[in-house]
Amino acid sequence: MKPVYPIVGLVKIQSQKKYTVGDVVMFENNGRLLLPRYYHRITSINNKTFTTMGDNRQNSDRYEVDVPVDNIEGRVIDFKKIL
Repeated sequence: MKPVYPIVGLVKIQSQKKYTVGDVVMFENNGRLLLPRYYHRITSINNKTFTTMGDNRQNSDRYEVDVPVDNIEGRVIDFKKIL
């Protein structure tokens, strides 16, 4: 997948009642927000776990992350490029 968002920018997220494959989301990792924050696309849904992967990846690799639904902070709804 090609990246949708450049590395530097301002991202607006919004909590959703339901997330679907293809949504770009921000999530917590081990009870804390990732810093710098990572925004991954949901690639599959299995029960209450989402598999996510960054857009700038061609194959499944160590950047693929399984995220419990409760750790999702929100879906990206807007992006403003800074540089």
